[in-house]
Amino acid sequence: GYTFLDAGKPEQAILTFEASLNSNPENGWALYGLSKAYETLGQTEKTHEFEQRFKKTWHSNAVPLPIKQGSDLFISSLH
Repeated sequence: GYTFLDAGKPEQAILTFEASLNSNPENGWALYGLSKAYETLGQTEKTHEFEQRFKKTWHSNAVPLPIKQGSDLFISSLH
């Protein structure tokens, strides 16, 4: 999903992140990615929905995610 976001293909990123959520509905990486993909598309309601789900899910995860930093930094850290 993040590869698609990085390539400017948010629609494909959404499909990938949604498939991930089918396997693991509380996947914080996928929830965060969906919020960024919908943000790129200007879909504020969906952006907010997935940001809220991410925040609710991620609080118990031990790995910090740079939510306040730009998604570019986050995506580049995955390469």
